[in-house]
Amino acid sequence: MFHPETSLTAIIEALSSNEVATWCDALSDLGIRVVDLRRTGSRATLDAGVAAVRIHPEDVERVVEARAAVFSGATHASRVPFRVSDDSGGWAWTIGSYRGVFLDGGTKPQFALIQELDMNEWAGDPLVWPPATSDADRRATEAETLRRAAKAVATELDLFRTIRAVLEQAGEVVPFDTAAVELLRDDALEIVDGIGWINPDDVIGSRIPVPGDNPHTEAIVQQRPVLLRNTNGRFSGFFENGHAVNARSWMGLPLVVHGSVLGLLALKSHTADFFTADHLRLATTFADHVAVAISNAQLHEQTKQLAMTDTLTGA
Repeated sequence: MFHPETSLTAIIEALSSNEVATWCDALSDLGIRVVDLRRTGSRATLDAGVAAVRIHPEDVERVVEARAAVFSGATHASRVPFRVSDDSGGWAWTIGSYRGVFLDGGTKPQFALIQELDMNEWAGDPLVWPPATSDADRRATEAETLRRAAKAVATELDLFRTIRAVLEQAGEVVPFDTAAVELLRDDALEIVDGIGWINPDDVIGSRIPVPGDNPHTEAIVQQRPVLLRNTNGRFSGFFENGHAVNARSWMGLPLVVHGSVLGLLALKSHTADFFTADHLRLATTFADHVAVAISNAQLHEQTKQLAMTDTLTGA
């Protein structure tokens, strides 16, 4: 029996390829489609889910990008809201959730899980969160999600793996299209890793000046989270260029430990007014755990470097 609090992806990844195939009918009953990427490859982005002809023309590119990012292995999970034509000739909002299934520790997904639900029917999709039936249940689910995410982040001491765990766990806490960990180095925030981009190599290593005419500066200087529900307002110039060009809603969570700012966790959505006060509350709590985990990983790296120096110099 499928238990909503069990990670569906983790269950499937423990199966063999043949065993996964037998799950397809059962998953279909849950409204989840399985795409065998071994046969279709990562190019099957238009056919895997709601047909492109039914998607609003303004939303097709975002949907294809969200699917492609998961199918190619650029990110483990993605979620995107979009409009679909209905029987009355109008448009109905749909939430699409996509997750890759990585078997045998591979770097490319062998299967993809797809769930696309009418927003009026959506109450927490099983690919990401268990459904909440009441406010008390929702709070309990949030607390458990944060606990698991914080634990997963804290288990690593290698800095790169810690940051990668942060990005993967962030998607369990709040939905987003892209996320980045930016560390404060000299007079800028440097993007050290991220998920959700089609071409991550074009983004990683980018530097955002601090101070500068950007929301990052406000979050860093004031050491408080910044939520931009719509990027067409303040700092609109920043969001018209480079890696931020598709961001329509943005959250910046400063990573602060003992009063010292380490950097920023930046979450973006391609949809204006997407992030809510609840998203900000959850992301802020998660960022507190992230800051401690990154600080510990940095300290671990420094200790290793000192040990190597002592060994080489004999000092």
